[in-house]
Amino acid sequence: MSEALEALEGGLREYPQFYRLKAMKGLCLFEARRYEEAEQVLQEALAGEEELSRRQDDEAVTDTSRRLLAHVHARLGEIAYMQGQDEKALMEYMAALQENRLLPELLGGFQSLLQKQGIAPADQIELLGGIYSGREDVRFLAESLTPRAGQVWLYYRKKAALPVDGAAAFLLGGHIPAGALEAARQLKACRQVKEWAAG
Repeated sequence: MSEALEALEGGLREYPQFYRLKAMKGLCLFEARRYEEAEQVLQEALAGEEELSRRQDDEAVTDTSRRLLAHVHARLGEIAYMQGQDEKALMEYMAALQENRLLPELLGGFQSLLQKQGIAPADQIELLGGIYSGREDVRFLAESLTPRAGQVWLYYRKKAALPVDGAAAFLLGGHIPAGALEAARQLKACRQVKEWAAG
């Protein structure tokens, strides 16, 4: 990591206005868990990008730039989330989604923040539906969200016709007794297989 940071520092000394280098430096600092420094550098990178986009048209912002900006906003969202600045985190996550909605690692933090805010699963689904609408998008959500997303995860798994563990489906759907019975049934089947294999 230190070699990468040194190389980026050298590049920034030669090309201080090149915001992509600054963005990469901020991302490296984030990965090194140097969050305060990362936040400052990432903010500087965004300011440089905004200045560049004012001087050029939107066509000049390449797909690579958009993907990089999505990561910058996502990391700023994570930093804000860690600092307990939920509103700022939400704004950064939404900005990241506008740049690149197909960023799987973004969804975990975004969805956790929605849950922390107390947003009901139906409202979360409606919000995600405004961002993701096509068949491929539904599959992306079904594969990218984790079971921690609860009913939202279950909704997208079912909508994409992807398998869902029976016990998890019952539990996430709020059917605790049925979920417990299904888990007990699965445990009993596992014990039977183990006994059969041993005997």
